[in-house]
Amino acid sequence: MMQLKEVDRDEFKPLYAQIAEQLIAYIEENDLQPGDSLPSQNELIKHYGVSTITVRIAMQRLETDGIIKRIRGKGTFVAEEKIVENVAGILSLEDRLTEIGYEVTNQYVESYMASPADRIRQDLELTKESNTFKIRRLKVLNGAVLALETRHFTPKIGARFEQKELETEPFVRLFGRYKDIEICRIKYSTRASLASEMEAGMMSIEKEDPVLVQYGVFYNRQDQPVMAGRVTYLADKIELGYEVREGQEFKILV
Repeated sequence: MMQLKEVDRDEFKPLYAQIAEQLIAYIEENDLQPGDSLPSQNELIKHYGVSTITVRIAMQRLETDGIIKRIRGKGTFVAEEKIVENVAGILSLEDRLTEIGYEVTNQYVESYMASPADRIRQDLELTKESNTFKIRRLKVLNGAVLALETRHFTPKIGARFEQKELETEPFVRLFGRYKDIEICRIKYSTRASLASEMEAGMMSIEKEDPVLVQYGVFYNRQDQPVMAGRVTYLADKIELGYEVREGQEFKILV
């Protein structure tokens, strides 16, 4: 295996940038694949004779760019290529990813009548006494978990469908069977977060692993809310893309 090169201390380029570039070259020249191990932080410090912070910055840049993945207590590895999902139009996640060549299936986790959080009640325009039908499903890609989906809608809507359909079918597609709940508008917000203990357990990851949380409220043709909830993505698996055209309104919600 080709070894790491040395840094040029006389070069104008910062040492952390040189180290990052050399790690990329190391991956390419050795034809390393996703999941292959890389030198540890301590090995890099010893090899280059630099400070911990210098190596840490280099590795943080590579991790942010989706080139490496660090797993606490295990090491540093070549990252899997991220899926780029363009959030546009009224399509389910499953259908959007099918369009770019990925097959995503739903794996049922649980469902029950819930007393929802205030945000869900407000977004669905429900009274304080109202309950929702709450369902959780894993999004699975090539046998591996991509995301955890949690949705709320009224029990009356849930009663229109067979349990098996609710467990496996995309909700946008299901709701499209009925004119009064056909989804015609979706309001999204996306934020970076750390996996909760519950999410970590369901997704088979470590607590506080980085995740992307996409919260959505789904509206019918009369602009009435019919469903709300979130999808928690593994941050190292997907990149969410947005496109705005001239004449279209783009709001930043705080």
